[in-house]
Amino acid sequence: MSIIAYEVVGRTGDATQRSLKYHVRDPAKGPVTDADAVTAVLAESPTSHFGFERRSINLSEVGLNYYEVVVQYGEHTVTPAKATPPDGELQYSFETTVESVDVKRSLATVSSQISATYSTAVAAANAICTLQGLPTISTSAPDLKGAINVTADGVQGTQIFIPTTRFQYRMRASAADFYGALGSFDAYQLRVEELVGTVNDAPFHGRPAGSVLFDGLTGGWQTTLDDGSLGWDLSFAFRFRKNRTGITIGDIPPFDAKGWEYVHPLFAPAKQTGTHLLLVEPLAVYVEQMYEDGDLSILGI
Repeated sequence: MSIIAYEVVGRTGDATQRSLKYHVRDPAKGPVTDADAVTAVLAESPTSHFGFERRSINLSEVGLNYYEVVVQYGEHTVTPAKATPPDGELQYSFETTVESVDVKRSLATVSSQISATYSTAVAAANAICTLQGLPTISTSAPDLKGAINVTADGVQGTQIFIPTTRFQYRMRASAADFYGALGSFDAYQLRVEELVGTVNDAPFHGRPAGSVLFDGLTGGWQTTLDDGSLGWDLSFAFRFRKNRTGITIGDIPPFDAKGWEYVHPLFAPAKQTGTHLLLVEPLAVYVEQMYEDGDLSILGI
């Protein structure tokens, strides 16, 4: 069998691609298959054409044992390989963003104004106080000590955005590399499940104790370890909030709070000096632990 491929009229192309057209047949009129046509065209057509690389071969059977084949040429492209960390090494990714939280107080009161009605009433009251030799009332807006949206029902607060970072570590390794002294991967997985939703009780990858929340673990058994053996491909997710120091609320002494601790002040009615108004003021502050502490070193990363 002497199958041949020869170029025929029908070249096309532009600035990004080119094509050549071939006919394939057996001069002895023997059988020609799809595979025969492709093999013949691969042998006859150039691997590159006008600087473009051979990209694809499209064939159609136009007669009995007779094929028309179009060879497409285009620019060389590389499909990026999916990033995979070497076995036993950590791959790190992160996202820094904001999330919404409820707050009852501000960092600082930038400015305040009083209404014309209140100003007129204060002026009239002060005139009487002056005549009677009594202390006058302040003409400034009452000092709410940073309390936000104060109503007759108390401090309503508002929602704000605070910075937060989500980060992830990925590692491929054998089961033994993960479970270590725990003895089995099942035991390791149970310990990990207990750690989800806990906060680091010691520094973790450069972040201080109390600032990292373990968000969870995803992964599975796979067969692509570098040595060809079976292993695990696991991704560990975390959230970070910075620890705070020297927090001030009203005239309460400065205090500290860890990133995932919750701070809430107690506001109580108090007669304010200068205005003689009964307002709410911060009486005390509480720092609450909301998440259990966890030993994240058990994760083995």
